[in-house]
Amino acid sequence: METVEAKEKRLAEEKEKEEKAKRVDEEKAAEEDKKRKEEEEKKKAEEEAERKKEEAERKKEEEEEAERERIRKEEEKESIRKEEEAKQAAEAERKRKEKEEEESKTAEAEKLRLAREAEERRVREEEKKVTAKLAEEQKPEEGEIVESPSSEEPPKEVREVFSRKEGLKIDTSITKTRPGPLDLSGATKNVVAAPPSALATARIIEDLGHISYPDGVTSPKPELNVNSKKGKFR
Repeated sequence: METVEAKEKRLAEEKEKEEKAKRVDEEKAAEEDKKRKEEEEKKKAEEEAERKKEEAERKKEEEEEAERERIRKEEEKESIRKEEEAKQAAEAERKRKEKEEEESKTAEAEKLRLAREAEERRVREEEKKVTAKLAEEQKPEEGEIVESPSSEEPPKEVREVFSRKEGLKIDTSITKTRPGPLDLSGATKNVVAAPPSALATARIIEDLGHISYPDGVTSPKPELNVNSKKGKFR
């Protein structure tokens, strides 16, 4: 039969074993808890690191996207600026060409005006010369009969008068002598009339375009009188 001392000793040993097993379990639990906490902290740290990494990558992508957007906007602004400059240059070139064309037209018009005025002066001078020449040619000589200009041939009586006048001219270069009696026997005969003089048949030129010129003589160039005004001889 177990004694009291042995029983107490056995109970003490069992209690010590239980306490030892309990301490081992507590230590094991604490170790496991520590290990679990470390794993959790490690996992949390890894997750935090991954989150920070993703955040950094996202931020980097946003910054790169913002940089690309900035570059795109700058390129767009540069393109708009160049396009505007090209438009302004084209507009300036167009205005310059319009100004040159306007100046050229003005100079050409002025040149034509001066040429037209010079031609008009030349025509007026020619008209004056022709008028003076006709007036000089139509000026009656002393003793001549002035006839009105006509497009018809002078009458027979006028031709006979001029014929007799031509036959009755006196040569004053010969020494003056007393003339003898006139022989009027031929006055009763039929006398062939001489052709009329140039002054008697002279006519006013109404149209310069209907003048016929001799061989080898050409008329003035018609293009010189294209812009001339209507006058006495046109």
